[in-house]
Amino acid sequence: MNASNADIDLRCVRICRISPLRPARNVAERSAGLWVPRRGLSREAMPPGDRDRISVAAGIPPVAVEIPPVRRDPVTIRDKQKALENQKNFLERIEVYRQYGHDREKAMNFICEQASPFQMSVLEIGCGKGLTALELVKRVPYIVSLDVSAEELSYARLNFLAFGKEDSVCLIRADGASLPFIDRSFHTVFMVNALHHLPDPGPIFSEVKRVLNHGGLFVLSDFTREGFQIINRVHGLEEKEHNRFTHSMEDAVARLISLGFELISRQQGNQEDVSVLRSIPHNPRVRCNPAP
Repeated sequence: MNASNADIDLRCVRICRISPLRPARNVAERSAGLWVPRRGLSREAMPPGDRDRISVAAGIPPVAVEIPPVRRDPVTIRDKQKALENQKNFLERIEVYRQYGHDREKAMNFICEQASPFQMSVLEIGCGKGLTALELVKRVPYIVSLDVSAEELSYARLNFLAFGKEDSVCLIRADGASLPFIDRSFHTVFMVNALHHLPDPGPIFSEVKRVLNHGGLFVLSDFTREGFQIINRVHGLEEKEHNRFTHSMEDAVARLISLGFELISRQQGNQEDVSVLRSIPHNPRVRCNPAP
């Protein structure tokens, strides 16, 4: 979606590197992290340079970032039909996993509980079909979720529409190794069941460190050995192969610690291995406000 052709969700624009927004001057609003358009301009009244740049992070090609438009027209009957059909398939697949011993909804609840209560703002890397995001928006009113796959984002949008959460998630198509956000723009970052898809998680870990506030939390989760066995069985039923890279959680945590994280907790449950890490400043003079 080209930003110059659509209305822009300003809740998302405020965290892009090039933004037509400024911090709110009101003390209460500023403490809540609210931003407002410069000079109170609507998008139509913004200078052309701002309009053309607000969806493009510095140094990243325009196609790398998609900020979805605010839905202003009523949802059509066709939209609802597609969303309900997609939701039916989504719930059926969850039930298949449950029959094989993996309750995906309980697993997402378990993952989120490890970092709860967590602060705004929240970023999810690896949206997939939206399973984790649907759990997150039960706990916070709004999140930003990204994925490199346009197909997965399309499924996720339909799921959010079906569950009535389309206004609670800002979906962005972007590469986690080059996040289109300013430094220290999030309090909490989630990456769930994506680690095993990455040939090298290092660049993403470095970007997570950059966009996290000092004291912010990084919640990293991936399947346990039992979880992968169940995933392989379900994929086998569908005549698919679940390709993955074999990164251990121990190695991932060690790399994150070397980047300036400290391990807060590591728990296993519901076939998930969950590590919660806190970003600590490299400069000891920088004051750290720990996330709860």
